[in-house]
Amino acid sequence: MRALRTPIALLLLMLCAGTACNGSGSSTPSAAPGDVVPARFARIAGLLRQGRTASAAGDVARVTALRQPLAREGLALLEARIPNDLRRQDMPRFLSARRQFGDALTQYVAAIEAGDGAGTLAAFRALDDATQGWIDAYLGRPTEAAV
Repeated sequence: MRALRTPIALLLLMLCAGTACNGSGSSTPSAAPGDVVPARFARIAGLLRQGRTASAAGDVARVTALRQPLAREGLALLEARIPNDLRRQDMPRFLSARRQFGDALTQYVAAIEAGDGAGTLAAFRALDDATQGWIDAYLGRPTEAAV
């Protein structure tokens, strides 16, 4: 498993070279009003909310401008230790969701580097979905498919 994360970590590390990458939470507003966002996901949730607004408007430039902060926060989340308060039965789903998040983040960066506007918007939406899936796994919420 570690070998799969290493290329992703190296790619993201190159993207945020020269910037501090830490995974501590902040008071950034949640992804949507009323949503519960754990502190460790607060920063990226705020960035994704900005991106959702830009994506809905079809503003590729604004979605692209989020690359650096999303890569920084995404890398910090991927490097963070598994939370102590994660329930044992949620561990496999949490790890799977983390892998999907890493893949989605890599695809988002690749779409931007390819200069593919429509692909960038689609990759951003996939990243947003993957992040929400990871948060749901962390909180022990059922998946959308199970609801």
